[in-house]
Amino acid sequence: MNIHDPALQGRAMLEAIADAGLAGLGAMERVVGAGGVTRASDLHRLVDAQLVDADALAAFLASCYGVRLLDGAALEDMEIAASDLSQRFLVDNWLLPLRGADGTRLVGALHPGDHEPLDALFAVLDEHAELCVVSAPDMEARLERLADAQAPEGVAEASLSSEEAIADLRDMASGAPVVMAVDDIFRRAVDLRATDIHLEPMRGRLVLRFRIDGVLRVMTPPAADMGEPIVSRVKVLAGLDIAERRRPQDGGMRLKVRDRDIEMRVATLPSIHGETLVMRILQRDGALVDLGSIGLRGRDMETLHRLLEHTHGMIVVAGPTGSGKTTTLAAALSRLNDPGRKIVTIEDPVEYQIPGIVQSQVQPAIDLTFSSAIRAFVRQDPDIILVGEVRDPETARAAVQAGLTGHLVLTTVHANTAAAAFTRLRDLGIENYLLVGAVRGVVAQRLVRRLCEHCKRPSTIAPDLLAGDPRYSAVGFRAGDQVFEAVGCARCADAGYRGRIAVFEILTLGEEVVHLTSEGGDNARIEAAALRGGMTTMADDAVGKALDGLTSPSEVVRVTALR
Repeated sequence: MNIHDPALQGRAMLEAIADAGLAGLGAMERVVGAGGVTRASDLHRLVDAQLVDADALAAFLASCYGVRLLDGAALEDMEIAASDLSQRFLVDNWLLPLRGADGTRLVGALHPGDHEPLDALFAVLDEHAELCVVSAPDMEARLERLADAQAPEGVAEASLSSEEAIADLRDMASGAPVVMAVDDIFRRAVDLRATDIHLEPMRGRLVLRFRIDGVLRVMTPPAADMGEPIVSRVKVLAGLDIAERRRPQDGGMRLKVRDRDIEMRVATLPSIHGETLVMRILQRDGALVDLGSIGLRGRDMETLHRLLEHTHGMIVVAGPTGSGKTTTLAAALSRLNDPGRKIVTIEDPVEYQIPGIVQSQVQPAIDLTFSSAIRAFVRQDPDIILVGEVRDPETARAAVQAGLTGHLVLTTVHANTAAAAFTRLRDLGIENYLLVGAVRGVVAQRLVRRLCEHCKRPSTIAPDLLAGDPRYSAVGFRAGDQVFEAVGCARCADAGYRGRIAVFEILTLGEEVVHLTSEGGDNARIEAAALRGGMTTMADDAVGKALDGLTSPSEVVRVTALR
């Protein structure tokens, strides 16, 4: 089959992938639409949404198109031959020009049927090249190397000591080098699945860090003299005051990166070396996940399914910022969503857009807050109400009242454990008898990094490890346990981890927990009663996932050792 053959384009590609047993047709349509796969970026979205295994998809495409598959080992023996080609063209179209050890020219493609960019690339190559398939993780790793090797050049230094200089800086912020540098930062962040971008000026240099899988990683920064123009460019995009550099500012923007709708929350902070930037990335077209894929299993899965069968009351998801609470709620709503139920949400912001559900976003400027939205919701005759976060007494009272008057309320609170959620709600002014009457269960969670499937290595818990660090014994590891450890490879950028998975504890209100809660019992007593009733802790769940090879013992200790 040649690359111009339309047999595997559009919806036909989705059907072929589904027929091969690689992914479900409906789930793929929710990510790329009913039109199916037409570009390499569509295939990458399927992989990024974890709907299809990257290696299996690459092997399938290579077989269908009759071209060679280049795995990670083969790529290590080749050099990237892109010095005379547009980096932006390559990264936008997921193409990788290569040269083998014997001098042969190759073109690695994520989608060998994406013929328009392939035709353009082959047209500019001055020699014959062999078309090959490269899997998404291997492609990402090599394109990131290319980005590091072709960092943008600096621009002239700008002083902001006068109105004229500010005008010059505004012009510079819209100039090609700065625009390209900012676009490159955004693209690299999206490609690496970063959730946050940190740009920090230091003495004589810039520090660029991405938060990937919950951990900050240092990236190749732009030139130091581009710091102020880049900050100015981001401030212009986010609607901030470009001339105000003495006070913190907050703003936001929406843009497209690699055909994805991205929302960014931008915060600036003055420092002794200049303004720092932190940008939180929210992917508006994020694919929905199910409860199994986020890490729920076994007894915890059954318990949550029972909780979601309630027709009224509150189900609370507890955890610190960045622990995946919103994703868990979205997965729960996806399970509950059917035409027979009216579901409304108030969120800040709306991260997952779910067909068939009425979703609203907090807008304090017009007094659309969590509490005011709940009061409006109850007049809409809903069956289920999702409240993005209970963080003030007014919202807490409104949510509890809705749960007591015939609605199922799903919400989140900031608490370290399931039992601590009761203390948090008490602190917000909810009386004990209302807690017992309204709360049906509490789901507490954390996120641990998932081991890279390509490079993880079997290991055994040694007695010396337990003796040297008592935290391993405290969370439940025993000498001789068979586990896996992180190694690092090109696919995971030498981190040893790729992606994250949640660990859970689910507290339901058994008779003893109800009694202690109604009497105002503290966290320790409530947790002890829940454990006697069969609850397993987040540490227990994390250790089980380490024994199953999903994460490493060191990651379990990092996330769950201190409760």
